[in-house]
Amino acid sequence: MTSDAAETTDRRSHLRPLHVAGSLVALVTVALAQPLLDLLGRNAAFLVAHNTGPLDVLGLGVGLPIVAPLVAAAVV
Repeated sequence: MTSDAAETTDRRSHLRPLHVAGSLVALVTVALAQPLLDLLGRNAAFLVAHNTGPLDVLGLGVGLPIVAPLVAAAVV
């Protein structure tokens, strides 16, 4: 039974918070930000129709792929 406990401890030692946060950032960026930015890039008329200013576009371009995953990583 001691070998099972040691094996479980070894598995948990590989899950460092930085690795978990990095994986989460990558997954959120690929699963959430990339499809939305691709959709908006192909349909720029949507942004024009809603009178989107340059700061809004910049906020969307930076906030979605960077801030959203970091918030999710902070929660975890």
